[in-house]
Amino acid sequence: MPSTASGQIEEVKNKREFWEIVGLLLADGTVRINKKHRHFEVIFAGKEEKLIQIFEDNMKRIFGDLHFTERVDRKQVKIIRVCNKTVVEILQSFIPDWKRKENNNLRLPPIESISSDNLISFIRSFFSAEGSVILGCKWHKTKKLWIVNKRIQVTVKNESLKIFVKKILEKLGFKPSIWKNEVVLTKKEDILKFAKEIRFLDGVRISKKSRTWFGVEKNKILDVVANLCNEGKNSFHTFGEWKNFVNFTSSRLWVQVSTG
Repeated sequence: MPSTASGQIEEVKNKREFWEIVGLLLADGTVRINKKHRHFEVIFAGKEEKLIQIFEDNMKRIFGDLHFTERVDRKQVKIIRVCNKTVVEILQSFIPDWKRKENNNLRLPPIESISSDNLISFIRSFFSAEGSVILGCKWHKTKKLWIVNKRIQVTVKNESLKIFVKKILEKLGFKPSIWKNEVVLTKKEDILKFAKEIRFLDGVRISKKSRTWFGVEKNKILDVVANLCNEGKNSFHTFGEWKNFVNFTSSRLWVQVSTG
């Protein structure tokens, strides 16, 4: 690698692993620098072990042998730290300010200069950490049917990051919507396109926010949703039909999980 941060960023910025790191950090991490105390650190946090493993593996592939420290907070969130000046300088030369709170206007790179492959790597990583695939059912009073709720979404509270994600999806050929703090894909064509071209990082699972699908791999639920889209299955006549579908699908997916 070149010895300077500017030279290194030019070398690494076209690698898939780099864009996955950027996606993970913009979702659940940060980059900090305190020049006065000469303190440089990269932080990534989460409960999903697979994402932590991917983050550490990609950091090593891009930046070489690194020392990671970790601790688990009272909410059982694992916090990973890397204190390395060169790594911090490279990441900050790419995105100068990583603070996403209080609607801070992030100076994100222009997407016009980023290849579609790298944009896909970023979206896949960002959605894996901060997004999910939704599969539920809700009673429709007018139609007298249980309507299947199918969508892909990612939570983004920072306004500049929300617009950045939306523009990337649009460049990749999607038609996303913004629902307050979410960027959402609801159209059949977008769900099928995401399932075919983007997907989630392998092995990442649904969180406890979903009582129905908690613990199942996101890509497995994504495939179920894509199949429903292909079949044109948008509703059930009774709640019992929906529960039977959930029970059958859950048992099939967990068999796949346990047998590999």
